[in-house]
Amino acid sequence: MSDQPKLLKYLRATVAEKLDNHRRLRYLYRGFKQFINPPQKNLGYLRDFDFLASPCPSKISGARLNLIIPTINQELAFGGINTALEFWDSLASFYDNVRIIVMGDYSSSTIISYSHYQFVSLDEDVNASKQIVSLLKKYGSNLPVSKGDVFITTFWQTAYIAQRLTIWQSQEFNQPIKPIIYLIQDFEPSFYPWSSKYSLARSTYECQNPMIAVFNTKTLQDYFHLQNYRFEHEYSFEPRLNKVLLNNLLKLKGTTKERKIIIYGRPSTPRNAFSIIVESIRIWQKQFPEANKWEILSAGESHPDIPINDNLVIKSLGKLSLEDYAVTLANSAIGISLMVSPHPSYPPLEMAHSGMQVITNDFENKNLSLWHENITSVPFELFYPEYIASELVILCQKFIEDSGRGWLGKSRLDDYLSDSDPFPFVKDIHEILKTYDIFQD
Repeated sequence: MSDQPKLLKYLRATVAEKLDNHRRLRYLYRGFKQFINPPQKNLGYLRDFDFLASPCPSKISGARLNLIIPTINQELAFGGINTALEFWDSLASFYDNVRIIVMGDYSSSTIISYSHYQFVSLDEDVNASKQIVSLLKKYGSNLPVSKGDVFITTFWQTAYIAQRLTIWQSQEFNQPIKPIIYLIQDFEPSFYPWSSKYSLARSTYECQNPMIAVFNTKTLQDYFHLQNYRFEHEYSFEPRLNKVLLNNLLKLKGTTKERKIIIYGRPSTPRNAFSIIVESIRIWQKQFPEANKWEILSAGESHPDIPINDNLVIKSLGKLSLEDYAVTLANSAIGISLMVSPHPSYPPLEMAHSGMQVITNDFENKNLSLWHENITSVPFELFYPEYIASELVILCQKFIEDSGRGWLGKSRLDDYLSDSDPFPFVKDIHEILKTYDIFQD
């Protein structure tokens, strides 16, 4: 028994030595591993230009209309993508040959939805009248570009690509630089802090090559003019209610409203100011004694449910189908949808025309309270949670006094509920593009 303390001391020392050696080896391994394979997390700047496309000559003859777009997957498509596809369809009616160039991948459901198109790899120079190609490197290396290709762009990166493709096209086929059709739906440099991406996004507006700018609303066009951006050819269009929503609205108008607050919840999109909405709800539930009698629903993007207190939670609905979205708006009383940009955005208009009282925000020359009686547009100098919460209290009290008042609100947009063509100017754009066709022969 007298040797037991010595044995324990020896064992402790041996174990400590082995652990110490193990730590040294692990430390050396980590250092060596970083030396031969340095971490990539701080090298994001090397990927700022990954989206670029390398062109190669195409033997396709005649005019071909190209749409360059981030995605055509409906599960990822919000208002801007759908508007781009509608505009594309309108202009594509003038062309026998069309091609959709996608920056990302396509889902299996997309392949089924676009079964009338031929999906081709990047390097394939295929004479198909309707084709889709992805710019992902796994599909090839070079994008075939013909002398008759014309490009519609839908986001600053797509414009950056097209501006370089048209310069290459001009040099390769010895012809004037063709104009790109730039569908502008927001002031996109402001999506980023001052950075490479901010500068690159701005450069697409300042490019001196021919350009046909198509603005999503005159309001956004006016904002660009305030920023001293003007283009050789400019057009604008006003929003229309989605046809599926319009058909459902006609059936659901007058639906009994419930004590539901719908927020447009997109936590991953900073300009939708999700944190301001959540904080406004927290303050509102403290100020409004009957808050626990209300239901708070978040539509737009899936996220974890957010507890406000023991009895109140912001429940995430995620991205709803248009049919479910229409029903949700029809039976809900109040909506909150913020947009920190000059683009008016769709949800406040959809909510207001569905009989909801809506809180949104001003931005520079944008004031949506001028567009519908149901919209309260918070002045930007008051755009903080305490003020939004106080406005929400007022709307809740008004709903308790008269639950049907939202259906009585009048729209000030003449054509929002119209099924007329929102892009009548595509004929003019086609005529402009035809003046370049003489250089294709």
